[in-house]
Amino acid sequence: GTNTGDHQRVELVAPNGQVYETVTGRLDDKGQADVRLMLGGTFIEEFQLHGTWKARVYYNSAEAPVKETTFEVVP
Repeated sequence: GTNTGDHQRVELVAPNGQVYETVTGRLDDKGQADVRLMLGGTFIEEFQLHGTWKARVYYNSAEAPVKETTFEVVP
């Protein structure tokens, strides 16, 4: 289960390997947090940062990710 104040930190890594954004969300009673990546009107759209992105998920203040996944941003 989760405790009050538990959170996840997600590093969104662009196809060039640079961390684009870090988003922190408080975990709900199911141990989930809602994290969204805005595309329209951002550097992603302006500089056409299409390709394979990574999301690294950290639990609370952990230094190592508990999960890493990839996703595609297409034009």
